[in-house]
Amino acid sequence: MFKTSAISSLSISILMFSLCTFASDVTVKPLDQPAIFKQLNTALSYFDETSVLPDAKWFSRDKSSANKDLDETINEVIQLLDAPEIGRSRINYRILEQKTIQEYNEIARLQEQRLFAPSGEATFIADNVPFAKVKEWTAKTRGDFDALIALRKDNIATHKESMNAILLDMQKLFYSMGIEFDAEQIEVWLSSVVGDSVLSMSVVFNSIKQITQQLEVATVDSGENLSFAKRYYGMVVILHKLMLKMQTDFLTTIDNAYLPKLVNFKNEANAVIKESEKLLRSGGNRETLELNIQSNKMTIKVIDLYASLLKEQRSKIFEAMQITQREYEVSNNTYKTVNLSSQVSQLIKQGRNTFQTLINLQIPSAQPFQNEEMKEQFRLLSQRLNN
Repeated sequence: MFKTSAISSLSISILMFSLCTFASDVTVKPLDQPAIFKQLNTALSYFDETSVLPDAKWFSRDKSSANKDLDETINEVIQLLDAPEIGRSRINYRILEQKTIQEYNEIARLQEQRLFAPSGEATFIADNVPFAKVKEWTAKTRGDFDALIALRKDNIATHKESMNAILLDMQKLFYSMGIEFDAEQIEVWLSSVVGDSVLSMSVVFNSIKQITQQLEVATVDSGENLSFAKRYYGMVVILHKLMLKMQTDFLTTIDNAYLPKLVNFKNEANAVIKESEKLLRSGGNRETLELNIQSNKMTIKVIDLYASLLKEQRSKIFEAMQITQREYEVSNNTYKTVNLSSQVSQLIKQGRNTFQTLINLQIPSAQPFQNEEMKEQFRLLSQRLNN
């Protein structure tokens, strides 16, 4: 089996966490181990069926139906292994992010209407008035529009403060699990189309390590009883299969969806730059066209950053997936060997070491945004990728 060093990077992370007093009161709830064991046992029963059922049958159960049930159960296990606190934080962050975008859009609309409004001071006083009431007012003068725009900007500032607070809370939650992310890394991933998958894999794979440790304990407590030992080891095989599924899905999405879209976006931006340069040579408005060129060059810069981020993480996941595939095949072959008995607890321990290695390989790294403009462009690009 694949061995890890005595002191892994995750162990160092856990040691660092123990020294971080700021995270002492922020933790995730313990895993629902009985529910996880139950679902793993169900998944194992479907997995066992795949080796004995016929490939295809019209009116009875076959390998296809067993594999379908297996995939559905594995998805349920993934949900149980994820941390709901981090999931809720991701949702709340995205809600605030969407509200911020809506505020920016509303500001643009108000600025356009302001151009055609008569000059004059504000006809209403917005201070200390509930925002819901302010939205009902109809702006008449440029002063009115200025007041409404100022309120929208205040809302944006409030949303950003709340988003920063969520990032810090998420950082503490990750520390409580022994995963070392800083707030800026989390922000980059939350702004990325693959962010949820990256963060979920970090949490789920860390939880797998805990469950595998419990399986090892359960095997020892059973006195290496053959039927129990084989079942517990079978659950480790399922956990390998679970990791392999998440890794494969991640790579497929990047290769078939996001990277091709980024290539198309870059081609579009380069085409606009060439067209702008041609118009410049023919005497077009220099100021406007140079701004267009500058804007599209920034777009290309952000696209390159985005592609680099995806490719870097793809490389990490691919390297880890190769190990997962190999270890899954070995563990499955071992599971098929009925005479496990006294070997099982050691085999499960070796599996836990492999999971630790995979965690270390897949911990995502991300450079923080260079400035607010790049951050905003990154988010806008994420929106385009999701369309």
